[in-house]
Amino acid sequence: MNEIQRDLTEPGRREWFSFWSLTGMQTLNAFNDNFAKFILMPLGVALAASGIGFGWVEYLLAALLVLPFILFAPTAGWLGDRFAKSRVIRWSSWFQLVALGVMIVALWCGVTFGENYGSWCLAGVIVAFFLLASQSAFLSPAKMGVVKELVGGRRLGYANGVIEGTVILGILGGQILGALAFDQWGLKRGVAPWEAALVPVMWVMIGAGVSLLLSHLIRGTKEQSVEEFSAEVAVRHFRDLKKIFEDQAMGRAALGIAFFWGFGGFVQLLLMQRARETVGAMAGMGTEMAMLGVPLVVGIVLGSVVASWVCRRRNELGLVVLGGGVMMVGMLLCGMVDWGDWGFRGLLCLSGMGGAMFMVPLNAFIQDRAKDGERGVVISASNLCTNLAGVGAVILQGGLKLAGMPVWGQFVFAAVVCAGVTAYLLKLLPKDFARLIFLGCIRSVYKVEAVGEEHVPKEGGVLLVANHVTYVDAVILSVACPRPIRFVMIADCFDNVWVGKAARFFDTVAISRSRAKDGIRKAADCLKRGEVVCVFPEGQLTRTGGLNELKRG
Repeated sequence: MNEIQRDLTEPGRREWFSFWSLTGMQTLNAFNDNFAKFILMPLGVALAASGIGFGWVEYLLAALLVLPFILFAPTAGWLGDRFAKSRVIRWSSWFQLVALGVMIVALWCGVTFGENYGSWCLAGVIVAFFLLASQSAFLSPAKMGVVKELVGGRRLGYANGVIEGTVILGILGGQILGALAFDQWGLKRGVAPWEAALVPVMWVMIGAGVSLLLSHLIRGTKEQSVEEFSAEVAVRHFRDLKKIFEDQAMGRAALGIAFFWGFGGFVQLLLMQRARETVGAMAGMGTEMAMLGVPLVVGIVLGSVVASWVCRRRNELGLVVLGGGVMMVGMLLCGMVDWGDWGFRGLLCLSGMGGAMFMVPLNAFIQDRAKDGERGVVISASNLCTNLAGVGAVILQGGLKLAGMPVWGQFVFAAVVCAGVTAYLLKLLPKDFARLIFLGCIRSVYKVEAVGEEHVPKEGGVLLVANHVTYVDAVILSVACPRPIRFVMIADCFDNVWVGKAARFFDTVAISRSRAKDGIRKAADCLKRGEVVCVFPEGQLTRTGGLNELKRG
């Protein structure tokens, strides 16, 4: 089955079962990684406060979480294309068990020998954490690339809303429960830091086992490349980046995804700084971190649900602009206004919603645009951009903290950056944003049911020939069609100030009574470029309710 056929075919029960198994597997995988991370961060802080290890360990762990994506990005992309993605997913699930086992051994050594060899035991824990992060790096291109193979292109926006919502739920859920487990189960009960970390990490092995089981329920897929591994593959970072930026739209989408994760890493470290300044380095820090993470979980899940619903028929890039604006407002109000604890948490929830709405359409776009056989490389290159942004976020937030910028000032700084990104996106996607808002308002008034939309090709030029019953026909067609439409309009209508401005904004093709061939040539050029063009060949509204004579020109 080729790519176009797969886009037009509805996924069957086996494909949906595989997709939901993938969703559960990658959610648990993200939960396990971040559960461990948010046990180790307060562990490192507590050990540093007692004279073991070193300060700023949370920044080291945050950097190590993204470093494998930078080091191994090309190899991970090659694996995702050279071997069946379902096999790579299973291999990664086994590797997670191994990494967690190494971490448990290192923590046990801390419990047993921590008084004399605490720094060495902490180093072993950090190595195990690096292995765990490496597992995620090798898993990422395969798990993201297999989505289209399971559900096709038509359902990709919806599927990515589910994937993004659940993986972020797993990330933030792991952070919250990991911090709570270390703080509430451990330190507040008088347990030593090493033991407070060891027992919860042993619990998470159960989740890793379930994740492994789910990975074996995913339908087998086929290899999409025959390229053999070589030393050049392992270091072709810049070649992979060049490939993704050869397509300007795809390159911009990759930068947008990188901005989202960089923003998330910055805010996460900022909230950790706030928690540390509020309750100190020992018991209570984990709980405070967890309580600040809860509204982000809720917001991102809600935002992913909204994005999945909005993109259920077609991927709406205008949602990216709206999400960026919501992030900006949330960050600005967090820094500028003292809303109290509940108000502050509400604004974090709002920022999380904006982040999810920003992220989901970009991920769907980049997966859909990548060609078969290159999807693993493209996603790997996107991951490389993302994690370079993650390292940048660690350096930036650590630098602002070192420079003495207060927490509220850093929130305002984040808002200013979001404002700049949103303004740039609005410049790039004005029509997508206007179409999202306008058609959203129309859908709230009219209940439009589309029949036969599957006959509209996913790509390539399409000519729609429609009857003309009312003045809102163009609006109704825009709501019903899964692709944006360029309409052909009589040139006289452009003389009206408001109609003319709207028509020019949406690139409506003008056709003159005296020079019809010029309009026809322009419409033909649009079709050659792969756009959808709609013409009303009656040339006027029907006066009888029936079809009028079809005119030439």
